[in-house]
Amino acid sequence: MGMLSNYAERRPDGTRYMSEYPVDDRVHMPEQTLPEVFKTLGYDTALFGKWHIQPAPGIVGFDYSLFPRVHHRHSGQTFVENTGEGEVVDGFSVEFESDRVRQYLRGRRTQDDPFFLYYSISPPHMPLMDAPDHYLNRYHPQDIPLRPNVFKDGKLPFDDHWFKVYLWDFLHYNHHLPYTEKLPDGFDLRRLIALYYGMTTWVDDMIGRLRNELEECN
Repeated sequence: MGMLSNYAERRPDGTRYMSEYPVDDRVHMPEQTLPEVFKTLGYDTALFGKWHIQPAPGIVGFDYSLFPRVHHRHSGQTFVENTGEGEVVDGFSVEFESDRVRQYLRGRRTQDDPFFLYYSISPPHMPLMDAPDHYLNRYHPQDIPLRPNVFKDGKLPFDDHWFKVYLWDFLHYNHHLPYTEKLPDGFDLRRLIALYYGMTTWVDDMIGRLRNELEECN
């Protein structure tokens, strides 16, 4: 939000500053945004991925938008295209977004006017367990290096509640789904970091796909 509007996110303790979903009201973003600047210069503007900002993309300068309805979820996600009602997509949201971004880039090959594309990828934000298996198992916990100051009295710190939040996010702390009420056997901080590394590699792979697409467009 800060990059687009020069405002940091403002959400006072005890109140929900932002609405649950984007609305046609920009009272929280009154200044000219970056996509609006580009529009005045003749750019086509597009948004893909996580939004998590109160004003709807279309009223702050985006000609096209495709964003997830649920902020912290990587599968079974509902995507909203422009001002549509939303549609649940198959598979993982990151792959879906990446495919749609690549489709957009291919469409720009035959057009001469410039474009501004804003893509906000959700991982490595939790839930860390919501990812393809080959990323969940990409790194072995015992291979994860830890700084000496991580240990307390010679032991790894452990927090049952926060580990569950990192693994399942709102499915645990809001919905309390049965499978989120117990950590996997032997779960510890090394395993948590290994999952985070896997998520980061997922992001890296998706960025690589987009870089390749951009190079092919030149």
